[in-house]
Amino acid sequence: MVKKVFAVLVVALACIVVGGLVLSVFMPNAVTQFVNAVEDTIYKGTGLSFDINGDGNAGSAESSYGANYAPGGKERKEVPGF
Repeated sequence: MVKKVFAVLVVALACIVVGGLVLSVFMPNAVTQFVNAVEDTIYKGTGLSFDINGDGNAGSAESSYGANYAPGGKERKEVPGF
């Protein structure tokens, strides 16, 4: 039983690693933006700044991903604390 659990965990970890490699090869900008968004979320939630991907953007309270408008021209609403 324990052997099966570890086998499932190893397979799941392998799938995550392979998926991450495939994403970083085929969509490097999407992965970078996702990691930057995670860094910003960590900063906004805890006040701690991390530079996970080493690109110099270590998380901030303001959005650094373009204008404050969603696709279609609708203005984004900001929630205090997030």
